Amino acid sequence: MIENESIVHNGWNDYLIKDWNDFIRCIENLNITNLSPERYVFRGQSNKEWKLKPSILRLFEKFTPFENEMMGFSEKELPLSEARAIEYEIWEQFKSRMHLQLPVNILPVNIIDRDTEEPYWWPIMQHYSCPTRLLDWSFSPYIAAYFAVVDNEDVDGAIWFFYTNGLRIRYKSTYDKFDENVLFSKDKQVFLFNSDFATERSAIQQGVFTFSPYIMGYHCDMLSGMFGESNQELNRFIIPKSQKNEFLSRLQMMNITATTLFPGIDGLGRSLAEYVKLAVYRYSSYQRGY
Repeated sequence: MIENESIVHNGWNDYLIKDWNDFIRCIENLNITNLSPERYVFRGQSNKEWKLKPSILRLFEKFTPFENEMMGFSEKELPLSEARAIEYEIWEQFKSRMHLQLPVNILPVNIIDRDTEEPYWWPIMQHYSCPTRLLDWSFSPYIAAYFAVVDNEDVDGAIWFFYTNGLRIRYKSTYDKFDENVLFSKDKQVFLFNSDFATERSAIQQGVFTFSPYIMGYHCDMLSGMFGESNQELNRFIIPKSQKNEFLSRLQMMNITATTLFPGIDGLGRSLAEYVKLAVYRYSSYQRGY
């Protein structure tokens, strides 16, 4: 059990983390084990005010509400049918053009097969920055902490987490297979999604996904609706902005850096940006006598 006092915010229990040692103590109190099939999953976001929104929904929200006085109707958000049509089109385009960008020998057979069901393409699409309805999580609180502190130094970050008990089997008990009843629905539930195709990056980041049949829904709000307002299942660690660079420095000593989390040249570039940030932080701390 977490001993810190919490404040309930939109159905999630917020725990303010004082410093790195406080964070370690809270993690140890969760009794996390890799041996249990039911585990906590964590997601770090560098601004605590951000909702849990998949990448495709963030783009959909750029839709501008409008009114048509002549026709007598108004649109407050992108219609669900249009959102689903767009999602289907980008999947078709990704399938038809992927082979032009990637050598066939690096693609697993189950992804190359054009008859593979759409959702099983989402993880590889997400890996290559294509918007999907998947939301990334990690089994590691430390990897989630990295994403909570690496950016936006002027605002507090947040590590969202919940216990997976029940969600892992909920999908199979609700739907027999992926079809339009799942993909084109207003069913406001959230499910865990494990990919048969693990990229190097997702394996290193100990990744897992959540998805919802309702493409226009925020995962945080839907999870809150599923668990109820008074629950101990949905939680957030709030990392103060003043602690972000200290957390980043500690994580670097654990070898949790852009270089390790993002294999390849892009990870090298990110890591050098981190180097500058931490070099300035350590110099400033030295000058202040910390």
